[in-house]
Amino acid sequence: METGKDLIWKFPEFDTEYQVKVVKVEDNNLISYYWENSGQNLLVEIKLSTVGDNFTLVKISEKSMKNNEAGLKWLSGNSFGWSNFLACLKAYLEFGINLRKGSFDFMKK
Repeated sequence: METGKDLIWKFPEFDTEYQVKVVKVEDNNLISYYWENSGQNLLVEIKLSTVGDNFTLVKISEKSMKNNEAGLKWLSGNSFGWSNFLACLKAYLEFGINLRKGSFDFMKK
């Protein structure tokens, strides 16, 4: 990802494409982008900070859905999605294990 670039994300598990507009990338500090999800343009900010000598804290925010029943349902599912993303990223970076492979096969049946 590079500041100012437009991307199209495709995931092998799903038939959906996502338009992504990269707002800002600062190496080892910040990734910020807009993407369309659930009919809304949402701003995602991924902030990285060093904790101690060996750890990185990752903070993710995604905004803004309406504060109503649909928005709360989206928030719940999206929170699970980001948790899954971080767990998969950790497994891959630290142990070379791809937790995503086959994990969504049950949805294709």
